[in-house]
Amino acid sequence: MDRSTSDRTPEDGRIRVQTGLSAHRAAQIWLPAINIAVTLITLGAILAAALNAFGLGAAGDALRAAYSLVCPQRPTHSYFLLGHQVALEQRNLAMLVAVLIGGLVYAIRRDRLTALGWVPLTLLAVPITWDVLSQTVGLRDSDWFTRSWTGALFSLGFAAFAYPRIDRLFALTEPGRLPG
Repeated sequence: MDRSTSDRTPEDGRIRVQTGLSAHRAAQIWLPAINIAVTLITLGAILAAALNAFGLGAAGDALRAAYSLVCPQRPTHSYFLLGHQVALEQRNLAMLVAVLIGGLVYAIRRDRLTALGWVPLTLLAVPITWDVLSQTVGLRDSDWFTRSWTGALFSLGFAAFAYPRIDRLFALTEPGRLPG
């Protein structure tokens, strides 16, 4: 490779590739951006029910319609707020809340946390996989509690798996540099 676009650092042997400042900026804002996005998506789902409850049905229905693009919103699988259906099903809402909690905890303690490995992540996927597959093939009925805790458990584990890895990727990034 051309020395102007990469160099090998003597301290770690990694090759670093030249990039623009935007990669460095992305390294600084990725976690707050994800936390804000997850918060807004979660609040939007709840807001749909709240708008309906307070007589703003057109706005609530519009939000629910937007969320229906990613979630079937079955009443038997949904929470209700003030008598109105939340725009995401129980599992989806629990997963988002868990990702948000994981992101907030990671933001506070990121210097003390290490990435969850593949084996623990796979083990955390077993309950949600069993719940989804066993109800899909008709072996059993799932309930709100099981949908919620299995979704939350897996999503919290996924955040513990992914967030430190994203940080490690960006730790290799310096202004004008990208990991090689």
